[in-house]
Amino acid sequence: MDPQSKDSRMLLRCGTSSTEQSWGKLSANDFLSLTDDLTLLNGFMPFTFIAFFCNLDNFSKEPLACQLISCEMRGHVVFYKKAMKEVAFMNVKGHLKTINHHKYLVTVMCFKVGLYKQGLLHDLSKYHPKEFLPGIRYYQGNRSPYFMEKKLHRFSHGWLHHKGRNPHHFEYWIDISPVPGEGWVGMKMAKRYVAEMVIDRICASKNYQKEAYRDDSALIYYMRGRKMLLIDPETDFLTRYLLTLLAKKGEKAFLRYMKHVLLKNIDGDYHVVNHKLVLD
Repeated sequence: MDPQSKDSRMLLRCGTSSTEQSWGKLSANDFLSLTDDLTLLNGFMPFTFIAFFCNLDNFSKEPLACQLISCEMRGHVVFYKKAMKEVAFMNVKGHLKTINHHKYLVTVMCFKVGLYKQGLLHDLSKYHPKEFLPGIRYYQGNRSPYFMEKKLHRFSHGWLHHKGRNPHHFEYWIDISPVPGEGWVGMKMAKRYVAEMVIDRICASKNYQKEAYRDDSALIYYMRGRKMLLIDPETDFLTRYLLTLLAKKGEKAFLRYMKHVLLKNIDGDYHVVNHKLVLD
């Protein structure tokens, strides 16, 4: 089939509205979005699908030149095997580097405040296939792959698996309130998990922002989305307290407070009284 034919252009429009040419400049994210759109079409079109022949030189840095041609297939999206192997290898390498470095940063900081077990066990579920494989497919490099998966599907298989197995995420603690009529609420998190959550946020900011990271980066990110969070009020107060301490006094003072004050009685409770933090 002629790549410039009407059928070929129609198939391209099914995959993306950005171009109707058989040759186009696509970024890595555009390419992955396009392949995902075509996967969604799988099984719904009774005639032809698209095969990709891609020049993957400098894939991570330069726009991707893709030649889209038609293939007489039913029920399958066909990908040029060599190209997809290279894409997969580069995503595996990038995603693995990202999660390994993040885990290293979190483990080191957890050790500094005395959370040895949590530091070692932090985010081990990311290596489970239900999280690792979506992480490869939707790898971004500058933010969590869950964002791209949610953008395409309105939810993320990887994130649903992750948040249900890691109590350092406040989403783990969302449940039906025991108070009649309250509905879904955020349950109060133990100090040890609030501490790990704050460390997790700090290290995520370091991992993705790199040289642009500052002591107030995690606080700015948290405050930007705070109004949308279903989180316990006292847990929210403690989170903001710790991130503000980091922003104002720096990392050394923050770690010292975490180890010698907040976590001194690690199983003790915390309360907010007259807008002040009180530790048991």
